Amino acid sequence: MRFSSNHSQINKSNHIYMVFLMLVLVFIFSCSKENTETTNMEQIETSFPFKNRMGFLEEKINFSETIYDENNVAINLENLKGNVVLIAFSTSWCPNCPSVLASLDRLSEILKNRKIENVKIIALNVGSEHIDAVKKHFEDLKIKNLKIFNSISPSIMEKLNIQGVPTCLLFGINGEYMGGYVGGDANFSSDDFVNYIEKISAN
Repeated sequence: MRFSSNHSQINKSNHIYMVFLMLVLVFIFSCSKENTETTNMEQIETSFPFKNRMGFLEEKINFSETIYDENNVAINLENLKGNVVLIAFSTSWCPNCPSVLASLDRLSEILKNRKIENVKIIALNVGSEHIDAVKKHFEDLKIKNLKIFNSISPSIMEKLNIQGVPTCLLFGINGEYMGGYVGGDANFSSDDFVNYIEKISAN
């Protein structure tokens, strides 16, 4: 009887030890996976193509505004989750904006050809111009691939602490700020930027 009792206690101890060991292994695996995902995201974030230029906007910007397309459909970052979102602020009178809008137009065409569908490019006219004036501006610039949106109030610039136009802000598939750029010297249809967009849209 004593032997059976001791044997039972040993089995019980072994069972407890195995359960404890499994919990430790699960914890280690979970931490390892989380660290790997964090490292991958950090690598993506730090590889923003224009991060070494003067116009790079590193400080986090929160864009919580609701905007409206030409059909008055409301759009915001919350209902665009699952998509990479590139928001461009420009005006019809800005001398540096046409080149940025043209590169965004080419970017949209490239993404379409590569069948990358979860990237949304939102070109916003900052001002009080009517939607017809925005359409005319796009026609004059021969913009063919960008969606038309209603103008947004200039007060958004002060609210977001944006110093000028053109300014582009990039958000990841979970709405996280990835980086931004102010100025007309950024080519958003360059191979580096296209490959970067493709990379973050797949994560």
